[in-house]
Amino acid sequence: MKVMLIQPPMFHLKVQLSPNLGLAYIAAALERDGFDVQVLDAAAENLDFDGVIERIRAFSPAVIGAGGQTPVSVRSMTIFRRAKKEIGPDIVTVAGGPHFSFTDQESLAECAQLDVVVRGEGEATMSHLCQRIAAGQPLDDVSGITWRNEQGEVVRNPDRPPIEDIDSR
Repeated sequence: MKVMLIQPPMFHLKVQLSPNLGLAYIAAALERDGFDVQVLDAAAENLDFDGVIERIRAFSPAVIGAGGQTPVSVRSMTIFRRAKKEIGPDIVTVAGGPHFSFTDQESLAECAQLDVVVRGEGEATMSHLCQRIAAGQPLDDVSGITWRNEQGEVVRNPDRPPIEDIDSR
């Protein structure tokens, strides 16, 4: 299954950009577990939203993930809205990062095109989530997510415990 992780455009930054290490860690965990992963850093590549949509369309992922801090969250939701409208409603949209971890239920209520929020550390949670999606299995046992079920209800699964030994992964 293909997964694309996206750093949204950052139009206001005209300084040196650092890579998004959170996305890199999640990509590494997904690749380790057999997923075909592409990381798109729209900020570093100076892409606008049209460019992001073109790259999503070209890669044709089953899942896209984006997120970040509060100032970037609106840009992530713009990507989710446009991807569902312009690429297809079946693409699974996943948000993560600090903003979405603390506003999981509000974010799902605000953006109907957002399917899942990964709360807290994303590596193990995102991998478990993608395994369930790839297998067509329910998400009710994936710790650390808040999601919209088939009835449209927001479900907040239990938290995933933090990684105890950071060197174990």
